[in-house]
Amino acid sequence: MDCMFTGETADTEEHVLPKWLQARFNLWNQRIVLPNGTSLPYRQFTVPVASQHNSRFATIEQNISSRRYDINELYLWALKIHIGFIFRDASLKMNRSVLASPSILNIGNFASEIALFQQLYSLWSQGGSTDPSPFGSVFLTNSLFGNNSFDLFHCLITGALGVNLGDCFVLVFFWDQGDALSSNIKMQWDEYHSKLPGYSGGLDKPAFAYMAHHVWACESAYSSYRRRRSFNFIKTKDKIMLIPPLNRVPPKEMNQKDMKKCARVLDLCLRSTMEK
Repeated sequence: MDCMFTGETADTEEHVLPKWLQARFNLWNQRIVLPNGTSLPYRQFTVPVASQHNSRFATIEQNISSRRYDINELYLWALKIHIGFIFRDASLKMNRSVLASPSILNIGNFASEIALFQQLYSLWSQGGSTDPSPFGSVFLTNSLFGNNSFDLFHCLITGALGVNLGDCFVLVFFWDQGDALSSNIKMQWDEYHSKLPGYSGGLDKPAFAYMAHHVWACESAYSSYRRRRSFNFIKTKDKIMLIPPLNRVPPKEMNQKDMKKCARVLDLCLRSTMEK
């Protein structure tokens, strides 16, 4: 098996969600729902890695575990989880009871994303930098749950991942070249979601917090996805620089089917005004 970090021969396995995270939020025996509707315990969500690179990446894990948040490390950490999900889903059959069943995901469809992650990991491990820094958008806000809660969602459609780490909420868009950071997405959070609209106190606060996080993330991720631009990059020994297109293309047309898929991934139900 190939190492997720480098493509070298793997000699061990790494949990997609690290052990410290599973221990802190008691996830070991909880289950994660797969794209085919089945589920696996978090503890079985592992991917092949080379031990030397797994040990190197532990530096980032230790910082995040200790709540020492660096935006660039958060980006690479979230991207590692994203790529880990792809690796694990690609190793599982769509229908486990059928020997000839295809995999849940075809890993070849994500070759460019995997290659970019491996280049970014290699660059980070050698002390290099990127421009922009990070490559995507990272939002770090106070969690609305008000307790030691864990929450996770991962959207392949939009290239987004959100995770609630107890007292903070992290939302990452992997491929938008940082465009979301210069939009009104953070303002939308501050003005319309961070105040828990409709909440009047009581035991239902986690439900309101859950909806606020997920609605904001869904709207923002889909908006970012519609405006996403293609890019190339130049790589030197210690830097990777994005080369955006010369002309900014108009946003993709609103596609309700894609929006509904995005909402469903985030455990939301989107209804159009035409539906009864």
